[in-house]
Amino acid sequence: MKTIYLPALVTALVVEASASTATANTGGVASDLEALVQDVRESSARLNDVDAEKEELSGRIERWAEAKEVHNGHPCIYPQGYPEQCAAYDAEKAALESQRASLQQEYNDIYARRQALLFRIHNDLARIRVAHIAANLRGLEAWVRRVRTCATLPEAAAAGCLNDAWEEHP
Repeated sequence: MKTIYLPALVTALVVEASASTATANTGGVASDLEALVQDVRESSARLNDVDAEKEELSGRIERWAEAKEVHNGHPCIYPQGYPEQCAAYDAEKAALESQRASLQQEYNDIYARRQALLFRIHNDLARIRVAHIAANLRGLEAWVRRVRTCATLPEAAAAGCLNDAWEEHP
């Protein structure tokens, strides 16, 4: 099952945050957001690659488990004093244990890489959300200044100004 970690909602959020910060951008906010989006895309692509490795490893683990089950289903019993009669069985057991250790190490590696990528993606998405919230706050601050200005006008003019401000509130 292939999972894509950059949903359309996130893309829309980034576009909206970029648009709302682009007009007031003096410190590279939009380019920072673009870099975060690009990092999420790249990390998502790497995560999909790691998930493909995990799928392939899962198949090998299943085949190993089947081989282990077959091995354990046919135990070797030797007459007392003749353990060499089960040398092939014992060698197969040792090979299966070696394969298990190797598969476990591969799993641990994939798990660690996957967790690091998920952390990076979620961290970047959180930073995008914060940028979006900050952009909304900047819009809100400008709106509050406008409302305060309206409040200083004479009552007749203030009502129309406040109605206009309300229509444009963020």
